Amino acid sequence: MRKFIILAGILSLVASQALGQGCAMCKTSLVDQNGDVVSALQTGVVILLIPPLIIMGTIMYRVFYQMPK
Repeated sequence: MRKFIILAGILSLVASQALGQGCAMCKTSLVDQNGDVVSALQTGVVILLIPPLIIMGTIMYRVFYQMPK
C-alpha cells in the first residue's frame, strides 16, 4: 500500500507540471479585462478547486486514520 501511495504522489507531481501549461492562456486573455471579469475567474477557480480537495482529504483521512494498524 505504501508503494502505491508513493507512486501516486510521484505521478501527481509529474501531471501537475503538464496540466499547468494552460494557465498562461488565462493570464493572456485577462490582461485587457476589467476587475469584475478577473474576480469572477478567480472565484470560479476557487469553486472548482474545493471538490477535489474534499475528495483527496477524505481519501487521505481514510488511508492514514481508519486503516487497521
